[in-house]
Amino acid sequence: MVLQRATISACESGLSRFSSADELIGLNRGLFYAGAAAVMLSLWHVADESTSYLMENFYWHFVKNRQTKTRALQLAMQAVKARKEYAHPYFWAPFVVMGDWR
Repeated sequence: MVLQRATISACESGLSRFSSADELIGLNRGLFYAGAAAVMLSLWHVADESTSYLMENFYWHFVKNRQTKTRALQLAMQAVKARKEYAHPYFWAPFVVMGDWR
């Protein structure tokens, strides 16, 4: 079985660090080495409730509405941002798609 895409909604899952050999080490690199064509990860600490709402919206647009990964993420971010309690970018902007963005 080939890993095609992965979504990790944990805090700071998209961050990397330098190794002693000046190589970047991080979860994203491991997922790409494992064969993932695309990964969606967070760049900072995420709030549970807003992340849950974002993921529900993302997967609705990606699976049910058949949007691309980046378009589904954009629409999910807009839905989170539209809620007054989640209007700050802290709640809707931590996620990025790396790799095959289609």
